[in-house]
Amino acid sequence: MKLAIASQDGTTMSQHFGHSSCFIIYEIEEDTVKGREVRALAAPAHGATDEPDHAPQAHGHDGLLQALEGCDALLCGGIGSRAAEDLRAHRINTLVTLDTDLDPDEAVQRLLSGKLRPGRVHACCCNHDH
Repeated sequence: MKLAIASQDGTTMSQHFGHSSCFIIYEIEEDTVKGREVRALAAPAHGATDEPDHAPQAHGHDGLLQALEGCDALLCGGIGSRAAEDLRAHRINTLVTLDTDLDPDEAVQRLLSGKLRPGRVHACCCNHDH
């Protein structure tokens, strides 16, 4: 199984899927991490901007989905329902957690042991602070 963790910097978990600039990809076999890589996005995600007041606009998730090619699941701190639907359509399971302060390696271990606190998919991608 390949598990992706949404990240803005390649070392921590993103609070929100749409703010990702990369994904930390874990190759997992029999509840053991066999490999780890960081995949950068070719273009910034729709929320990955330094502009504090950018207005919500129509956007797609194609670049994010391309970076997740081959992944079976995504772990993040938050995600809008439309993005979660796009992932589901590409057979990528969405896992949301409240434990975004964890080191990604520790988050994976907690997930594998069933100790990661679940979060929820948001109704839209615009219910967070910009």
